[in-house]
Amino acid sequence: MAVVNSIEIHEALEPVIIRIVNAVQDALEALPPEASGDIYDRGMILAGGTSLLAGLDERLSKETELAVELTESPQRAVIRGLGLLFENPLALRRAVIRSEP
Repeated sequence: MAVVNSIEIHEALEPVIIRIVNAVQDALEALPPEASGDIYDRGMILAGGTSLLAGLDERLSKETELAVELTESPQRAVIRGLGLLFENPLALRRAVIRSEP
């Protein structure tokens, strides 16, 4: 049996965390000023299982200078949001149109 400590886990996850932080920063830079302004005013809400990584919210807040919060039940939020999109065809169509290059 192998024993892995929290330092080893942190070291293994660091490259992934760096990619997440860089992706968030790139996304913020690509937004139109009015959208990024809203995000800087209101902050960012994390959803999904990865958002439960200890310290991810603080790291993103420090790196982006945004207020960062976890949504309620982050591991279920993505599925709930997708369910809402599929229940509302107009919202789904808008989401698809906005994601096209």
